[in-house]
Amino acid sequence: TTLKMASNQDGYTVSSFFSSFKMNLKNGILMWCPLLLILAILGIDCYWALSIGSTISISLLLPFFILILATLLTARMAFVLLARCENTAKKLLLMSVPMGIKNFFPVLSTIVLSLGYYLFGIFVFWPILIVGPGLCAYINSFIFNRILKKYGLTLEETNE
Repeated sequence: TTLKMASNQDGYTVSSFFSSFKMNLKNGILMWCPLLLILAILGIDCYWALSIGSTISISLLLPFFILILATLLTARMAFVLLARCENTAKKLLLMSVPMGIKNFFPVLSTIVLSLGYYLFGIFVFWPILIVGPGLCAYINSFIFNRILKKYGLTLEETNE
């Protein structure tokens, strides 16, 4: 819905959100499961490496961090592609890996922006968390629309 709003294709915000939610729920769940599993395994690995404290285990933190970052980039792009493309969850995840890596800095900036926004809301001014998710998604949508335009995935071509 925010991708449509950011490209000046407003419709009915609430009804558009719920129809998109209903349409993408199954694939969204199918995409979250492997991503959550990967992040959980990497989180356990990081905890293990920190708890052992040896030089070898500490040296493994950099590869774990890189894999966590790659998973977050993939997740960010996967859910944007879910909103834009009709495909299976597996194919969307496979498409999002190279797109997330090729557009490393723009996708990373959306992660940093979202993280900063939520940290500001949690530690500085909690009421912003009430309107925050929508505003944060709207700001990120401008970045994602620019990325999708490079691949020809604009709203006009997907008949949305």
